[in-house]
Amino acid sequence: VESFEAEGDTRNLARLAGLCLPRTGDWLNSLPNRRNGTYLNSTDWSAAAKYRLNVPLYPGGTNRKNCPSCHQPLDTDHPVHCKVGGEASSRHNGLVSIIHNIAVAGGLAPIREARHLLPDGRRPGDTTIPYGDGPLTLALDLTVTSAVRPDLIQRCSTEPQYAATVGRERKLRSIGNQAREAGFSFKALSVTSLGYWDPVAEREIVKLCRAKSSRLGLSDSKVIASEFRILSCALMKGLASMILNRDSYCDDTDNQMLGLNDVMM
Repeated sequence: VESFEAEGDTRNLARLAGLCLPRTGDWLNSLPNRRNGTYLNSTDWSAAAKYRLNVPLYPGGTNRKNCPSCHQPLDTDHPVHCKVGGEASSRHNGLVSIIHNIAVAGGLAPIREARHLLPDGRRPGDTTIPYGDGPLTLALDLTVTSAVRPDLIQRCSTEPQYAATVGRERKLRSIGNQAREAGFSFKALSVTSLGYWDPVAEREIVKLCRAKSSRLGLSDSKVIASEFRILSCALMKGLASMILNRDSYCDDTDNQMLGLNDVMM
């Protein structure tokens, strides 16, 4: 860390600080299992591991090409920020499906994107649970925020939780007041691109896991650990998709992405 400070490498400080937070390594501690969603193929695993290890993803130097989706300069962090191409939406929807399925398994009768909550027709919750917050309907809305976003990176280098906090507060500013006026409870489930869950999000997911374990007669701790590993693997699959679908060099044998074995040698 001292060497990064000396070099003024704020991006690496933010990256390392973000990777020291809880849950960011859950996918590395998961047994590969296609059936429960903790399987990453070798290409996905390699891409996610290289991003975690700060290995250059797109060789090329001065000959580096632009992003094939948005045509902006392509660097290591660009895939995490790029919203063109559908990969970010796919990652979001995959995480939402997992959380929704936990609620289903818990017998909570969740509704995907309920339309009746706000009078203007907006759908503020990815998953809505009737009576999920005492007598109130609970709307859960997921958001993923990059831990190395340019406008957040300086603060994230000293406060690694800040990216998740920003994601939660942005959702609350957008929906919070309307939710109170409409008489339902709104909770933002915010996670960073490195896998850290905001405390509010983690608390709500743990509640869903406990409902599932109670209904199925399973151990609370095992269900909670298992579901967070599944979420972590889904997040890394999404990250890998963002990286691999922007590889401009896949047809150039001289400039292909390095394999993980090459990286580790």
